[in-house]
Amino acid sequence: MSDMQSGPALSVVPMELSYASLAGDIVPPATRENVHLLQHAADYQVCVRNLRRSGIGDIIWGLVCCWMGYMALRFMSISLGLFGLGAILASVGMWLLINPSPIGVVIDGIVLLLLAAWNLLISAFIIYRSGRPNGLWIVIAISQVTWGIRHIKTYPRFATAAAMQPSVAAISWLRDLAKATLKAKAAKNTAIVQFTRRGWLAYERWKGQLLPEVGVFVMTSGSFGGKRDVLLASQDEAEILGQKKKMMSTRYKVTVRIRERTLKVQMPLDSLQKLREWLAMAEPAMASVASAQG
Repeated sequence: MSDMQSGPALSVVPMELSYASLAGDIVPPATRENVHLLQHAADYQVCVRNLRRSGIGDIIWGLVCCWMGYMALRFMSISLGLFGLGAILASVGMWLLINPSPIGVVIDGIVLLLLAAWNLLISAFIIYRSGRPNGLWIVIAISQVTWGIRHIKTYPRFATAAAMQPSVAAISWLRDLAKATLKAKAAKNTAIVQFTRRGWLAYERWKGQLLPEVGVFVMTSGSFGGKRDVLLASQDEAEILGQKKKMMSTRYKVTVRIRERTLKVQMPLDSLQKLREWLAMAEPAMASVASAQG
């Protein structure tokens, strides 16, 4: 793999595994010893980015709810509640946009659950008045319940990352590395792999940059980049658990473990071969470490 060094320049000087080291302007080098530090910074950067995007959505939908509540107020006084919830949602969105924080994730989820309860209440009111259910409100409510729970479930990851905020330099370096990974073409770069995974509502598109000691795996989902995630792992923290060729296709069904995540993905043969070769580098590397320690 002659071009394994693609992407931002990396230092090879080991850094002590200490969260305190993220307080300065030094970017931890992408080595096996520092992979947990880099994942910590990646978690923080990803959570902040996703929260701000969520905040934009909250502002838009909050204003829509305010408009719908105002327009329906002449017909049903109960619509005042929709106006109020819309105002709260828009306010939470502005908060997340300006100052994303772990507690903001929880409040955002709670407001979405309240809106879901409101939509179920409206559905019940429509059934009571007309005797016919309105499936639209029920579908919206179910979606809001799902989104609300998913937002709340992200709290532990963001709270852990925010407990010791990474340096601006580390966050900027990881952001640039993620962008470079997503822009790279797997067909033209032997250090780039790609695969897809069926997500909750949309397919997740993954690209990985296989650096000498650390793999950087970046996920995007939804339109215009949508949701993003970044996982970093050394060779001994990743493995292929199973593979099976798809019928009438050049792609493979692969079960891969990256850190604590087990992903069932679809992967082209060239990416599968690159990943195998990269994982095979773990044995000589670990043997070299053991020999140095001995």
